[in-house]
Amino acid sequence: MAFYVYYIITALLLVECAAGIIVNVFLVANNLQNWRTRKTLQTCDKILSCLATCRCFIFFFMILFSFFQLCFPWLLQNLVYTTSVMVGTMLLNYTNLWLTTILCVFYCLKIANYNHKLFLFLKTRISSLVHWLILASLIISVAFSLPTGWLVVYLDVEEIAHHSGENVNFTNITMVVKNKQNRFLLFLGGSLPPFLIFCVAIFLLIQSLWMHIRHMRCNGAGFRSPNLEVHFSAVKSMSLFLVLQVVYLACMSVLISPTDNVFDTWKLPFTIITWSPPFLHSLYIIFSNTKLKETFLRKFLCR
Repeated sequence: MAFYVYYIITALLLVECAAGIIVNVFLVANNLQNWRTRKTLQTCDKILSCLATCRCFIFFFMILFSFFQLCFPWLLQNLVYTTSVMVGTMLLNYTNLWLTTILCVFYCLKIANYNHKLFLFLKTRISSLVHWLILASLIISVAFSLPTGWLVVYLDVEEIAHHSGENVNFTNITMVVKNKQNRFLLFLGGSLPPFLIFCVAIFLLIQSLWMHIRHMRCNGAGFRSPNLEVHFSAVKSMSLFLVLQVVYLACMSVLISPTDNVFDTWKLPFTIITWSPPFLHSLYIIFSNTKLKETFLRKFLCR
């Protein structure tokens, strides 16, 4: 990849990350302001605050990584730095996936209508279970992200022998990519469970909404009925949510896929696409809410 193309793509990535931080900081700040005013937060806002905070860390992490890659490229040969980057990326990826899944499950349980005993049990208990679900998602994310470092790099045997009895200088240790296929399988093992739960929740929610729409139309509700339009809007929102999540996971799979070089420059465009869904989803949350939209435009566009 030509240097000027590389710098252009990196600049676009930095702009996207900066915009992502602004959007998600706005969501967190708005919820904090509501909490200070009302002394409480709705369950949905708590999940959104955690998700927006995670995404702030994601975009800030990417800005730092891009900065170090441009200014200190020799760090890519540093064992500690490389391991930290991989573990940090996976930790944020898993946390984002699980929090997104919890948000989708919450929407499904609150909006969808089914008579199954388990569904009704979860529907009545979800508000009290959310805190434990968020804590469990963090524990699972840490559990799956730490082994990533063990599978990515190891100390070369000759280097260990050379430095035996001395203080190891990590900048002189050769980074060796190890068990790439196992690393990719570990990524899938950590990403597929929340994604599958997400897909099931989306399917149940969309199916319930369509059943309700058909029921309303059979009972004589017009196509322009306000309730019908609300349900159509919910179906479109959930469908968009699903598309963004599929794009995100597909691009992450490309970035983590076993190749000759884990930092191949051709993967940089995929990095931009990978982090677009979290940014676009947060932006959609703002612009789909009239009050949030007006506040956002007033603060950032002086309208």
